[in-house]
Amino acid sequence: MTTTSNATLVLSKGELYFDRFAHGTIKGEGELYLGNTPGFTVSRTVEEIERFTSYGGQQIQIGSLITREVHSADIVTDNVSMENLALWFGGDVDKTGQVAIGDITETIQVKRGRWYQLGTTVEPFGIRHVEPDIVFMRNGSPLDVTTNLLVDRVEGRFYVLDEASNVLDGDSLAITFQWRQSFSVDLISSKEEVVGALRYIARNPVGPATSYFFPYVRLKPASDIDFKADDWQDFSFDVDIRRLNAVTNFIYVKRVAGPQLTDDEQAIIDRGPMSLDDFPYWEDQLNTIINISIPAADFGQVITYP
Repeated sequence: MTTTSNATLVLSKGELYFDRFAHGTIKGEGELYLGNTPGFTVSRTVEEIERFTSYGGQQIQIGSLITREVHSADIVTDNVSMENLALWFGGDVDKTGQVAIGDITETIQVKRGRWYQLGTTVEPFGIRHVEPDIVFMRNGSPLDVTTNLLVDRVEGRFYVLDEASNVLDGDSLAITFQWRQSFSVDLISSKEEVVGALRYIARNPVGPATSYFFPYVRLKPASDIDFKADDWQDFSFDVDIRRLNAVTNFIYVKRVAGPQLTDDEQAIIDRGPMSLDDFPYWEDQLNTIINISIPAADFGQVITYP
């Protein structure tokens, strides 16, 4: 029982979608499902001027005027996708990936006991998936890797051993290497606000479904991202709810009802056990059996009498 004479009970669950506006516009790029969102709350605060009148020695409130109204929301998600991280960091997702390249040579001044990243002359982050034919040169001569270095080809890094016999602090190593293509995803920073439309679709297990649409919001990072924790990583957004234009509301709220059915559709449901979603399939199957699979009747030779 979810509805009584004095209460409508709701166990609220739902899905959040964000339609980010294309840069410099108020047109969405398409709604992105934010994934699992353990927390979504909306708040509304108002400031007003109150008016009182005196009656029988008492002041009685007779009206008020709202002078300021603020709508906001909070979102928590544990869907640590690159798209969600881009919203949190205020950037964009670049799916170009790492492009393979032929031999290049980088010169790095080194010290013992330190790690060094390859590929920083190509991009600041460096590169990964280095091919095994990497060559280290010191003073114009090849360097024995096994006794002087550790090479992590996956991460594109190398370590100068503390006990390296042929490398001294301050030496410059010339490294010639190449790497494979990789379908990596990058996050590109941006200075623009993260704005768009926010949609909440109710999926209540108990109680009527009430869905919400916010035509214009701004997402801002909230709290922290804990990179070393004993629980699932999550992060939060503060949401400024704005008005898109003078004729648009801050929030649209709709309690969703089922569609109106035709008499035939209602008859299918009443007679069961077939659902409306299943009916078109079985209708097609029946049509195939009657009009295609069953051969035409053969009544033998037709005799014509004079």
